[in-house]
Order: sequence, then C-alpha cells, then structure tokens
Amino acid sequence: MIKAVIFDCDGLMFDTESVVKENFYKLNKKFKIKLDEFYRISCIGKSEALVREEMKKQFPDFAVDKYRDALIAEQEKRILKGNIRAMDGLYELLDYLTSHHYKLAMISGSPIKRIHLLLTSHGIDPKIFTVIVDGDSEIKPKPYPDAFIYCAKKMRVKTSECVMLEDAFNGIYGAIKAGCKAVMIPDTAPPTEEIKSIATILNNLTEVISYLENQNR
Repeated sequence: MIKAVIFDCDGLMFDTESVVKENFYKLNKKFKIKLDEFYRISCIGKSEALVREEMKKQFPDFAVDKYRDALIAEQEKRILKGNIRAMDGLYELLDYLTSHHYKLAMISGSPIKRIHLLLTSHGIDPKIFTVIVDGDSEIKPKPYPDAFIYCAKKMRVKTSECVMLEDAFNGIYGAIKAGCKAVMIPDTAPPTEEIKSIATILNNLTEVISYLENQNR
C-alpha cells in the first residue's frame, strides 16, 4: 500500500526544465563549449554542487562556475517574473493527496530558497511537505538512495510504501535503489527502455490519482 508520495520539483511540478534547456544551448554558444543533449539530460535531478563537481573533473580548464552561475541567473529571472507555469494536474493532485491524507515529501536538486519561491508564487504552502531535501543538503543527492531513505524515516513509513514522482532518470534510479516505487512523467527527457522496465510511465500529474487508486485497491 502506498502511504507517501515524494515529489521532484523542477520539470515535475513546475515547467523549469524547458527554461534550462533553452538557456543551456544559448550559453553553450556564448561560452564556446560543446555539450550535447545527452549531457544535459545526465544533469537533470542532480544537485548543483554535484553537477559543478563533475563538470570541473570533466572540463578542468573551463570556467564552470561562471557558466553555471549564468544558467541559474537566467532561470531565476524567469521565476521572479512569474513566467514559470505549474505542470498540468498539479493542483488537482495536491488536493487529492492532502484530502486523502497521504504523507508528502520533496527531493530536489534546487536550493531551498528557489523551491520556496516556486511553491509560494503558485499558492502552494511548503508546509504540506513533511520534509524537503534540497540541493544544498548534506544528504547524498540523486541518483543515490540516501535522500529517499531519509524522507521515508521522517514520514515514518517504509520505503516500499513510498512512490517517487519524477521527470528525470537520476531520481528514478535513486528511488528504485531505496526500495520505493517510481513513476516517471517525462518532460524534456524521454524515457529509455531501461527506465520503462523499472518505472511506471504516465502522461501527466492527473494520471497519478488513478495510479494510486489502483495501487491501493
């Protein structure tokens, strides 16, 4: 039985990944670095610290911090302008989950300040989440299982009683390693055959309601 739902934030609750994708290619030209779509997808869901650490190892002579700072600045401009839309079905799903007394958590690679800004700007109280593990946390980030295990303990449920809602491969991997169920709602990264074999693929957040009802029959 599923008792708890763990949310990703970017690309799952809010349409931020499309903004990142747009700026990713613009800044690649500006900074004269060749990073392909496979590389962009590999970064989705990871904490900012982990992305920078991996980039510095892979591109030791590149101005990683300036590049990532520029990417983040462009994203936050859009958030502050209110140009980030909520993903289809978000409010309906949150209403369902809270009215049916599911426990909620969030695991995101974004810093807590940005998460709170996104939530409050869309009229969502961050307090509906028992725990939020953000990108600045000392807990090992996705794709490691540590954050999922931590959230389950905080919510006082087993990992097998949790489902992770994700748009990115790294979150799916972490959830499965922790023993959670995983649902992928693709955004800018289509599911691979491997992901299809370990996760349930849905079209939007509204479909999560039927998924939960079927799981808990």
